[in-house]
Amino acid sequence: MTTATAPLSPAVGRAFWQEPLFPSWLTPAPQDPVAKVETKTSVPPAEFIAQPQDLSHTWVVVAEIQVEPCVANIADFRSSFKTTAGQRVDALEVYCKGCRRPYDEVKGED
Repeated sequence: MTTATAPLSPAVGRAFWQEPLFPSWLTPAPQDPVAKVETKTSVPPAEFIAQPQDLSHTWVVVAEIQVEPCVANIADFRSSFKTTAGQRVDALEVYCKGCRRPYDEVKGED
């Protein structure tokens, strides 16, 4: 079985529903061939000037907390959970979040 196809004309079919690929306001303006190119040698805005970087350690603790099965389900799904007040937390490891070095090796140093 063969089917005959005909090109879509603007008046017939779905071609008139199709929007142009780029909106009219997005087309570039015509360039003036005689226009001069100006180079700017200005100072960059203050937000782009390099600020001194804070090199102090940010300490984090890898912890082990015993939870109920329903809390484990929530923690697995959301990657976070709430604990009860006064719950004891066992610290497995303490290290710097930036340099990932253990607390014992770098305490007191930047």
